[in-house]
Amino acid sequence: MTKTVIYGSGGLGREMLEIVMDINKVTPRWEIMGFIDDGVRKGELVNGIRVLGGIEYLSKYQENIAIIFGIADTSVKTKLYNEIKNFGKNFDFPIIIHNTAYVSSSVCIQEGVVIGRFCFVSIDTRLGKCVFLNTRCDIGHDSQIGDFSSLMPSVNVSGNVTVGEKTLIGVQSAILQGVKIGSGVTVGMGSKVMADVPDNCTVMGYPARIIAKHEPKENRH
Repeated sequence: MTKTVIYGSGGLGREMLEIVMDINKVTPRWEIMGFIDDGVRKGELVNGIRVLGGIEYLSKYQENIAIIFGIADTSVKTKLYNEIKNFGKNFDFPIIIHNTAYVSSSVCIQEGVVIGRFCFVSIDTRLGKCVFLNTRCDIGHDSQIGDFSSLMPSVNVSGNVTVGEKTLIGVQSAILQGVKIGSGVTVGMGSKVMADVPDNCTVMGYPARIIAKHEPKENRH
């Protein structure tokens, strides 16, 4: 089994733990060593799993290890990924697909992607690095989801949709066929996106409209 840590011990991190445990029941593959969390005291137990420390733990770790992000915040996820890569170590960001998900054999999936329970990913789609699909997300044919983006439960992405990098799409939102959503976008919960959305803004409503513009997410850290 592969030695594995989950980065983040909050609600999503604990959900990741359950996803991995479900996979292991069918095919034992991931040996969970513990959580990595920069905001929780080292040694604390979370759902019976020990917090090993923060990012400094990884900076000192010398063996091969798999890292699964339990973090939905797209800018935090991007920052941590880049910091870990800069360590120059042989760490792996595995692809995690829950047993109940359907993923077409023609899908292009980059490292670090997590596909949750009961998701459907159709033909000829592309999921970028560390994309997260929460429970019951549907991704239509020929769509592209950019690096580090996170889709919350029950998001419906129609066919031929493009979603940029570091974009967060809220619970039960729907994206009309052929729409292009930029990078650094937040789509509010329950929104219906029926027209293209530019970079670095927040949209919400039915139909979704821009309610705020902001700096690129990397400039906010």
